[in-house]
Amino acid sequence: MAVENWIDDLVDVMGGVAGHNGKTVRAFYVYKKAEFPDAIAVFPCVLTFTDSMSPEYSAGGPLRDHWVGVCEFHLFPDISRTHYPELMLYFARIRKAMAEHITLGGKVNHFTPRSDTQYPLRGPVRLQYGDEAPHLGIVVLWEVKENVNSEFTPAA
Repeated sequence: MAVENWIDDLVDVMGGVAGHNGKTVRAFYVYKKAEFPDAIAVFPCVLTFTDSMSPEYSAGGPLRDHWVGVCEFHLFPDISRTHYPELMLYFARIRKAMAEHITLGGKVNHFTPRSDTQYPLRGPVRLQYGDEAPHLGIVVLWEVKENVNSEFTPAA
């Protein structure tokens, strides 16, 4: 598989996180539909993207891709600290969504919070998208490991 085969499943997982004040979290697809916004106009919302990829391959050995990426939860349109109590409720919602979809429907070996950092769920953070005013959110650092044995054969 490749990123375009599972990233929108990850978007669906994060879009399934319950929002506040009766709202749902708006998640933007990457490949299913080209929805990445030029501006953040809806709160709460989440943007999902990869940060880097490390391939693992050798002649006769396992072939794996190890992806790391980010989900930016843009939760409130300003940086008022009055939002902190509601923001803190998102940590458990995000953890639960990730734990319930650890293989993204069987498309990857695992999807988890990043293991190489002490705090893969960070917030409250001050986010700014383009030239817009700063606003509050949570940043989720994640990793996906996938078996790519059927995609190519290393050659000498």
